[in-house]
Amino acid sequence: MTDQQHVQFLFNTQHDCSTVSTDSKRAPRQQERLDLDETEPAIEHQLLETYVVNTHSLHDAHLLRRVLPRDLTAPVSFIDPNQRQAEHAKLVAKWRETPKSHTARGQARKKRRAEEAAREKGGNEGKSVWWMRHSKERKTHFQKK
Repeated sequence: MTDQQHVQFLFNTQHDCSTVSTDSKRAPRQQERLDLDETEPAIEHQLLETYVVNTHSLHDAHLLRRVLPRDLTAPVSFIDPNQRQAEHAKLVAKWRETPKSHTARGQARKKRRAEEAAREKGGNEGKSVWWMRHSKERKTHFQKK
């Protein structure tokens, strides 16, 4: 235990299963804390002091970076820097192949918005119930202030 005045911040750690040898076995399945006749795959962890610090889910990550050396907190690219341009070109080509259904939906949305704008310029005739309901809510909202 340590005195609370020595605690600077909290952080998340995980047991490092990838580098520690773990044994796979079958364990009885439990339901409401009772063992059933069925078994399921389970991993038996070894008790070693090897942990991974989770630097991506921190709201105080800047504090952790201040304490740890740079080589432990530096971002690591999952794409080889020499292959980055080629991988980028592949991804861009994939996203540029827009399915016709997306284009058709976008055109239908644009047409619907144009029709709604035309109805708004006219009187209340032909306006959607949604527009009339929200315009009333807007009026009462501004009147309250």
